[in-house]
Amino acid sequence: MRIALAMGCIGSGLVVNDMGGVMMARPDQHRAEASDERPDPRVSLANERTLLAWTRTALALIAGGVAVVPLLGSDGPGARFLLGLPLIALGAVIGLVAHRDWRHREVAIVAGEHLPPSMLPWLLAVSIGVVAAAALLLASGMVS
Repeated sequence: MRIALAMGCIGSGLVVNDMGGVMMARPDQHRAEASDERPDPRVSLANERTLLAWTRTALALIAGGVAVVPLLGSDGPGARFLLGLPLIALGAVIGLVAHRDWRHREVAIVAGEHLPPSMLPWLLAVSIGVVAAAALLLASGMVS
C-alpha cells in the first residue's frame, strides 16, 4: 500500500510519511513528519465511496451517450452531436474531476484540514440542464 501511495505521489507535491499517510510537502520539507494522531479510517473510506459513486455516475453518462448515438443515427448528425457526444464528454470530465477531488480530500484528511468543496454537483446539474434543453429542441423539431 505504501509503495502504491508513494508512486502516486511522484511529482504531485505529496509525500508519504513513516506511517504510510499522504501529506502535502512544504518547500523546506524533504521528508514528511510522522504524526502521532492518525485520522479515522472511516473518513477515508467514506471519501473513497464518494469517488466510486461519482465514477458510477460518469460510467452511466458515457453508457447513455453511447446508447443514444446509434438510436439517433437516422435523425442526422445534429441529433448525435447535441445529445450523444455531450453525454460522453460529460462522463469523461466527471470521472477526471472526481478523481482530482478524491485526491485533494485525501490529502486534507491526512493533514487534518478542512475538506475542500466540490464543484461536481454544480457541474452535473448545469450539464444535465443543457443536455435536457438540447433534447427538448430535438423533440420539438426545431433542430434536426
